Amino acid sequence: IASRNYQLELYDSIISTSSDAEEIASAKVERAKIASRVESELVLEGLIAACGYEDVIVTTTEDNTNVFVKTSAGLNSDEVASILSILTTETDVLASNVKIIPVE
Repeated sequence: IASRNYQLELYDSIISTSSDAEEIASAKVERAKIASRVESELVLEGLIAACGYEDVIVTTTEDNTNVFVKTSAGLNSDEVASILSILTTETDVLASNVKIIPVE
């Protein structure tokens, strides 16, 4: 999160101080990508939490998605399948690029 905040601040700085139109346009595109990724992660966290999990954190990159799920009993195969279904339905991520990690 701190890294993303730093990136957003950097792009905001470029947008507000640069005189190079190409650099400003590039910074706006990159800033929008980060904002879109954060929004997507929040939606996924909400959908997974709606399945009854207390705490969920989703992190995404261009190719991979990590899901950290707070659970005292671990996750059974049906629960993993349910979470995986949400991710593959709501995003373009391949199931092979998803890591679901139970956290106690």
